[in-house]
Amino acid sequence: MRKVFIPFLFVVFILLACNTPAQIPTPVQTDTPSETSTPPPYLSPTTTEIISEYPVISVPIQAIQVMDDDGGRLTPITADEVAAWVSKANVIYAWSGIQFLFGAQDDLTPLRSTLINNMAGDTDEKWLEEIAFGDEVAARYPGKLVLFFRWGPGDQPTGGAFSSSQYNFVAMSVFSTSVCGYQNIGMLAHEIGHYLSLSHIFPRVFQSVAEAESFFTDSGNNPAAFDADGLSDTLPDPFIALEEYQCPPLAGVTLNGVYFPLPRDNIMSYYEVRTGLSEMQIERARWALTTRMAHDMAWPNNAVAPDPLEAQDLPLVFLNDCFTGDQDMSPWGTWQWYNGDQLFVSSSNVCIVTLGLPVKTAGKYRLDLYLTSTPDFGIIQTYLDGNPVGDPIDLYTPLVMPTGAISVGTFDLTKETHLLKFKVIGTNKKSNNYSFGLDCFSLVPQP
Repeated sequence: MRKVFIPFLFVVFILLACNTPAQIPTPVQTDTPSETSTPPPYLSPTTTEIISEYPVISVPIQAIQVMDDDGGRLTPITADEVAAWVSKANVIYAWSGIQFLFGAQDDLTPLRSTLINNMAGDTDEKWLEEIAFGDEVAARYPGKLVLFFRWGPGDQPTGGAFSSSQYNFVAMSVFSTSVCGYQNIGMLAHEIGHYLSLSHIFPRVFQSVAEAESFFTDSGNNPAAFDADGLSDTLPDPFIALEEYQCPPLAGVTLNGVYFPLPRDNIMSYYEVRTGLSEMQIERARWALTTRMAHDMAWPNNAVAPDPLEAQDLPLVFLNDCFTGDQDMSPWGTWQWYNGDQLFVSSSNVCIVTLGLPVKTAGKYRLDLYLTSTPDFGIIQTYLDGNPVGDPIDLYTPLVMPTGAISVGTFDLTKETHLLKFKVIGTNKKSNNYSFGLDCFSLVPQP
């Protein structure tokens, strides 16, 4: 089938912010603090008594100390150092009702893997292989948030870290990485934010005021150009990678005559000091955590569908008031969809799509659907041979993601091509569209 790229009907740059690993900006990294360099009191990794209005969700952590296959380049990290990072994360996430649990030495285990030890981010030649193996290792600890403390690709241990909602681990560095002259104690909390689907609040890192002003000019001097996460309760952020801006006490920056207060308190910035999250960030993080917990802390994934029947390969039997096209899903993590694409259906509120579903051997099967959900998709009802099956499926989510398996029932099917119909029946009040995405389907034999 000829590939036709059809963009989703919403601003995608907001979602792409989390696709790039969250590296600490090199120009503002400092050397390991000296023994006389003491973190300010507000950065002390001590737990405070904060009563959250949200029910507490406890998240066990599994820390993994990575070394090469031959035991070389063992990442220098201790259980006490991990505990300090976790303690600070608990202070930052306290208002959200999210609590991280780390049992010191019992929750720090070794791993021999040069592949994982070399991870540096999505520019790696072996990035897809690294993600696949990282997710495989994370699956050995169901229900836990997995942290890889890895060396990095260089001769010296890396100071960078990254994560994303698109895979099931956080890649961390050695503890000695520093910022503004002291240990970067908020680093883990920041990366956990990415793991929980939060993006940076800045659109990119600017190396100078002039570069930020040029970007602002090219954007028509619209302050919204610096709004990278699309959340109305986080400030537009022109992050400039110079110590005078990243570190206290400077309160703001003026660009082309427009004053921007620096959102130092937000953990999804690169400023110091980062102390918490906005209400909308909290809601997003709790939603992502709940989604992960429903899948043993793994993100839903369509690529794992057994014996999949790809939607694009099935005969199109009937189409009413909508059109379809093959869509490349690589901007959202190609490894999350079967063959990295889907059948995108641009539709109205009366759209009907009917596909032919071949059954090669008569028998009893469970029918699983692997679909896509986004901020602007609708609600659909599935029909098999003219009969409604399963519950209506609301395909709204705050970000683009695979649904994983959605079972619509078990059926005795004859050896023939059956009719699999999808009908739009509405849309979520948070969505403004009726479109939907079909990835693949599995007929799972049943006893």
